[in-house]
This record gives sequence, structure tokens and C-alpha cells, in this order.
Amino acid sequence: FCNLMRALEISGRLVDEGLGVTVAVLDETAKNLCVKKHVKAFVVENYEEIMKYVSDYDAFVFDINKNIKISKSFVQKLKEKRKKVIFIDNINKGALISDLIIIPTAHYTGKNLPNLLHGAEYVVIRRDFFELKRKNFSKKGIIARVDDEYREYVKKLWKSVNFVNSFSESFCQELANSSVAILHLGLSCYESLYVNTTVIII
Repeated sequence: FCNLMRALEISGRLVDEGLGVTVAVLDETAKNLCVKKHVKAFVVENYEEIMKYVSDYDAFVFDINKNIKISKSFVQKLKEKRKKVIFIDNINKGALISDLIIIPTAHYTGKNLPNLLHGAEYVVIRRDFFELKRKNFSKKGIIARVDDEYREYVKKLWKSVNFVNSFSESFCQELANSSVAILHLGLSCYESLYVNTTVIII
């Protein structure tokens, strides 16, 4: 979810700059979220299927889960076609020979690579929060957005916690309204800080 939300935000910024963007996703749920955000999208069964579309685009940006490893041979094929290849928040296998890796966090402490950019200036905040930042909030209550396996643990530590859905359209507003947000480390932690909500990271 975090990767898709970030990819959609970056896509929107690129479109604002006059660039055409299409997002390839792995399921219909993700595609529908893209369409809802007015971003053109199509479904692929696996990343290698992207090669069918290689002539349609000048650059390929991979914002994917860290556990997904794209092979060096696949990235090499794209580069042989003179395509720019960029990875976001992923330094596995094919990313190592890409044109650019961007780690959009302020807390990165991994290995330094010649094609790697990271730091606070690369943190992505969704535009939904820009308007919220200008408003005054009562700031009350605790919300949590955690994996199911952590819910009971969170309930034991915080008796009056409100669990929110990852795909809820009201999430941004709920985050801005809350005093405390219990989250996994990711995009929303930075967004919490942006709207002055205290973050507890699970």
C-alpha cells in the first residue's frame, strides 16, 4: 500500500511537470486505486511482462516492495534499449546497475552506492496533507494502522485506540485529527510529523 500511494504521488508530480505517466500494477485493486486518483494504469502478472511495453516509454521507475528482486539481466535489457531505469526504496539485484536509486527517507543508514540518493529532501508527502497542514485541529485520540498480527499487542498497550483501514479515504483527515498515530515505519510516519501528530512506530 505504502509503495502504491507514494508511486501515485510521484506520478501526479510528474504529470504536473508535463510528463506522461502510466502505472503498471499487479492486481485489479491497485489498478482501481490508480484510476480513482486519475492515473492511467494496467495490470501485469509479473514485472518481466513490462518488456512488452518497452517501446512505449522513455523511462521505467520501479517503486516496489523491498522483498521483490528484479534481476540484473532484466534491467540490462531495458538499458540496452536506451531506457532510463530508476528504483525507489529498493537496492536489490537489478537496482544496483540502474541509472538511479532514490531512498525517500531521512533515516536511511544502509550502504552507500554511486547511483544512490537519500535524505530528508527526498521524503514524499502526499498533497492531501498540504491543505490539512493549514488547518487547526483539536488533536485528540489515538489511531493505529498496523498489520493484523500486531493488533492484540497494540490493544494491550493502548486501551482506547481506533484502528483505521489502510485504504480508507478519510485516513489523511484522521491522521491530522489524532494526537498519536501507531504505525509501521513508512510514508505515513513522515506525514504524521508533517501534521504535528506524535508517531509511535511498531
